[in-house]
Formats: sequence, C-alpha cells, structure tokens
Amino acid sequence: MWWFHRRENQGFGAGGLRGRKIAIGSKGSGTRALSLELIRRTGLEGQIGELLALEPREAAEKPLAGEIDVAFMMNSWNTPLVQQLLADGHGEHVIGEPLEVLDVCRQLR
Repeated sequence: MWWFHRRENQGFGAGGLRGRKIAIGSKGSGTRALSLELIRRTGLEGQIGELLALEPREAAEKPLAGEIDVAFMMNSWNTPLVQQLLADGHGEHVIGEPLEVLDVCRQLR
C-alpha cells in the first residue's frame, strides 16, 4: 500500500491526518478496507476532515492538483499511476511512500 501526500504535509505522520481530505479507495476495494482499518487502529476515526471514495485514476490526479491532502493506493510500484506520482518532479508537489501495513498494525497493537 502507498500513501501519497502533498509536499507541504511531509513528515506529519498518522496524527497529521486529522482534518485532512483523504482518498481511501472506492467502495468495496481492498484499499478502502485497509485504509479504514489503519484509521481505526490509529484512533483517528471521526477526526479526518473528509474521507473520499475515489477510483485510482482520480485519486492519483487530485493530490497533483492540490485538491486533496492524502491518497492511499494499493498498487505495485511499477503501475502507471504510481510511476506518474513518483515522477512528479521528484516530489515537487507530491511525495509517495510505501506503507508497510503489517508493520503499522503490529506497532499499534
């Protein structure tokens, strides 16, 4: 799983998701299920500004346009969407980081 966030949100960690607009994947997707579980396990339920059910293409475009703060995606590093975001001026607007979901869940237990 990846999380892509706008450069100005760099280094804010899970607590920095409070009040943000976050793409968590479309209804019924694995991305959505994992995103919601991470939000629940970090105790941030009800503290996120807006949870958006976006398809992957739209979720990839909105951080680049500055319309959302974070996009969670479950894609391989070599998919066109991930490559597009990673190639964005080497983080000029958006920074992508792989999120080791199992490691995060273990740390939160």
